[in-house]
Amino acid sequence: MRSIWIANLALKSKDCFETRLCLADCLLEQLLFDAAFKEYNKALTYEPDNDQAKKGLIISSSFIEKLDI
Repeated sequence: MRSIWIANLALKSKDCFETRLCLADCLLEQLLFDAAFKEYNKALTYEPDNDQAKKGLIISSSFIEKLDI
C-alpha cells in the first residue's frame, strides 16, 4: 500500500504519463483491478500507442471479467 501512497504523491506533483502508469502498476500489484483499469485508461490518453499501458489494461480487464459472476 505504501507504493500506492507514493505514486499518488507523485501524481499530485506531476500529472503525466509516467506517474499515471506507475500508479496503475502499483494498483495492479495490490490486486485493485478496477482502479488499475481506470488509471491505465487515463495513462493511454497521454500516450495512446504505449504497449505497456495497453498490456496493463488487458490484464486488469481480464481479471475484472473473471471476477464478474
